[in-house]
Amino acid sequence: MKIRTKITYIQLTTVFCILLSIGVLYRSFTDIEELKQLQVNFNRLIDIEYNVNDMLYNSLYINENIVEFGIEVTNKFNALISLVDFMYKDITKNHKYLDANFKQFYYQWHQKNSNYYLPLAQNFREYVSPTKGWIPIISNHGLLKGYDILLDEESKGLGDEARIKQLKSTIDLIKNNKLSQKVIEDQIKIVQEDLQYNINVSIAGNSLLLIILLIFIVTAATMMSSRISKSLIKKVHNVETSLEKIAEGDLSSQVIDNSGDEFTDLAKSFNTLSTMLIGKTASMKEIMNEISEIISKDVNIDALLIKITELAKQSSKADAATILLVDKFSDILRVEHLEGFFPPPYSVSISVKSKRSLIEEKFKSTPIPFHSSYLTKESVLKGEPLFVKDSEEESDKLPFNSNPQDILFIKSSMTIPLVVSNKLLGVISLAKTNREETFSDLDFSNMVSFVEYVSLTIDNLYKYMELLEKSEMKREMNIASEIQTQLLPKKIPVLPNVDISAFSDSARGISGDYYDIYKISKDKSVATVCDVAGKGIAAALVLVIIRTILQLASNSKSTAKDLLTFLNKSISDRVKTDYFATLSVLVYDNSNNSITLSIAGDTPVLIYRSKEQVVERITHSDVPVGIDNTTIYSNKSISLNEDDVLYMFSDGLLEVRNDFNDVFSINELESFILEHSNNRTETITVLLKDYLNEFRGAQNRIDDETVIVFKKI
Repeated sequence: MKIRTKITYIQLTTVFCILLSIGVLYRSFTDIEELKQLQVNFNRLIDIEYNVNDMLYNSLYINENIVEFGIEVTNKFNALISLVDFMYKDITKNHKYLDANFKQFYYQWHQKNSNYYLPLAQNFREYVSPTKGWIPIISNHGLLKGYDILLDEESKGLGDEARIKQLKSTIDLIKNNKLSQKVIEDQIKIVQEDLQYNINVSIAGNSLLLIILLIFIVTAATMMSSRISKSLIKKVHNVETSLEKIAEGDLSSQVIDNSGDEFTDLAKSFNTLSTMLIGKTASMKEIMNEISEIISKDVNIDALLIKITELAKQSSKADAATILLVDKFSDILRVEHLEGFFPPPYSVSISVKSKRSLIEEKFKSTPIPFHSSYLTKESVLKGEPLFVKDSEEESDKLPFNSNPQDILFIKSSMTIPLVVSNKLLGVISLAKTNREETFSDLDFSNMVSFVEYVSLTIDNLYKYMELLEKSEMKREMNIASEIQTQLLPKKIPVLPNVDISAFSDSARGISGDYYDIYKISKDKSVATVCDVAGKGIAAALVLVIIRTILQLASNSKSTAKDLLTFLNKSISDRVKTDYFATLSVLVYDNSNNSITLSIAGDTPVLIYRSKEQVVERITHSDVPVGIDNTTIYSNKSISLNEDDVLYMFSDGLLEVRNDFNDVFSINELESFILEHSNNRTETITVLLKDYLNEFRGAQNRIDDETVIVFKKI
């Protein structure tokens, strides 16, 4: 039985029970209302009864128009009789359980009626003639006093003996009626209590019946709902378990349900989907294996794109497939590869339409601007996959391909952007040209996943190729770095009366700085600090050239300016001006304690004068080497006294920045020199490196840092 049918049965049962409850409730209220109405009638009867008795008793003493009084009393007698008879008939017909007590009341009341009310009514009907002479007497004095007056007149021979006896009978009936009222009142009380009791019993009984009925309704609805709920929960659990298994990768999971309800239909659809997923997954694995095989044989993007087109067509069972790549220099797409006959998504002349080969040639040779069609706007500009399930229903999306009679007709198409490293590489587009076939939503979903995998594969392939290039570059850089390390002196030569230390720390693996200290004769030595503009392999190669030229050009007669001038002429025409160099060259002659200093660039040389406790700053305005081959550099002659210290350094020291973006200035370097120049040069270089690192904090080294400390001892 279908779940909808079960729910309908529950709804009908609930409605029936509610209607039954309403009927019971209506019947209950009807019974109670009838009893209440009976009680109202009975109370009205009592009121009339008491009113009549009071009127009769008051007529003995109160003077009033006896004619009108007689008419009124007679009417009330008639009303009493009618009401009592009506209630008796109602009770004997509809409320037999009240029959006993009310009958007793009814008989007693009729006995009283026969004994008192009917005779009184008969007497009062005799008083309706206002022409009788004694009527005014009664009206003016009341029955008792009027009776006395009439007796007195009779004693005088003036009265009517028959009327006097009738009046005496009326007075006696009224008095005796008063006495008999107690019996009626007792019976009235019994009937009232009986009525109230039955009203209470009816309310209690009907309420109990209603409660029982409601309990039955709730219980029945709960049991039926619970039974259906348990069944539904079990079925939902089965489906949920199968879905979890599929989510975990077990696509063979099936839902078994033979109940014949909607879950049976759901199970069939689920199992069909599971089977399709198994097929699609197997197909995707085959595709991945084929792509992996291509990549493993040869890292060739063009071959990979061709295979991707073939696999996309095969996997989606499309009639045609194409890959269009984004042009590197303009906003257009170009056909990279075609599989099958793919109608172009734009207008084609009649002459071209005459042959498929012409159409294919047109499609391959014609670039497609990004804004030319809905297809390219969605897939290229917005980067969204585009699925046209049926072009005849969505002709606005393929306006040139929606006519079934046209050779350019495309029934269904899928166009998915090929995004590599967040950059659009192109689009993969597939088409069905058979009017009877369309792509399904599952086909579209699978193809989107396929293209995502392809994008990732191409991205990894590009990264792998880039890694190969970087690996080769790194190997070359390691070789260059090793060569550069060889440029630095393995051991600083020992010079008479001089203490020398140096260091060079690069900002990257291959430095643009270097220092050199070497002897050119028995008494002469050269010290140089060089900083080539730029970094990397090119800068390192320029350093090699500079070092080689300086060492080859150095001789016992060389001064600092001779070396710089020769170096500048040698390299100005051989290296790009992008790789100019700033240098400080010092030639020390131990025989006469003389120093010649030449500077190319604006980086100063600092000298600590021990005796004066000051720092002397030596600067030149000569241009760096490698810019102008006509530059003639100048010499600066220097003499050092004992414990004087000379500092040669690259401009990297003056570009050190801390966490607050403050720059290590030359003033701070001079302060360091004043504080620490009394140490040995080896200690000075260690302290200077520590001082720079402490100042830098968490910041990276911006430029290469090279220092030579030259101390006269």
